[in-house]
Amino acid sequence: MYPLFETLCIDNGHIRNAEWHCRRFETSYSSLYRHCPTYSLLDNTHISSEYNTGIFRLRISYNESSTKTEIEPYITKNITRLKVWAVASSFDYSLKYTDRSVINNLFSQRGCCDDVLIIKDGMVTDTSVCNIVFFDGQKWITPSTPLLCGTARARLLADGTIEERPIAESDIHKFEAFRLINALRHFDTVATTTTDNIIDF
Repeated sequence: MYPLFETLCIDNGHIRNAEWHCRRFETSYSSLYRHCPTYSLLDNTHISSEYNTGIFRLRISYNESSTKTEIEPYITKNITRLKVWAVASSFDYSLKYTDRSVINNLFSQRGCCDDVLIIKDGMVTDTSVCNIVFFDGQKWITPSTPLLCGTARARLLADGTIEERPIAESDIHKFEAFRLINALRHFDTVATTTTDNIIDF
């Protein structure tokens, strides 16, 4: 019923970086339905006072004519160990689809790790829920081949905090460390983890 969704961060009653989510919504909607949106992403979203303290996940699922809103408390997960796992060349997640069955199946095969680092056609993409950013000793670099162009990633590229370039699976351990980012995991506050914690067997 709702093929696409956006996940936003409510931070002490305020939606963070809403303009970036609205921008992706407009692009994704137009791509799927072949016409401009007939409504705005946040049209029916009201943040009540009960969300004025703390961090909450706001999920807005949508289709051609309507939205569904869900809000729940958010606690940042400790993701330090990643298992490298390849996905078929035909797999596409360029839009934020509600059908995450392929990604969930990959996640279920993480073993003793916290998440999977997904490889497509030999190139690094994302984890199951985050874009990844690597540190080369001087700069923070994100793969130019993400499965999904996240809003946090787009914003950090736009302001020059990070750069993008192709990163092959064989390049992973040339980097010193990595961070995992998304709308709820902020670049300046998430943990920095050494690439020794990326397991490729």
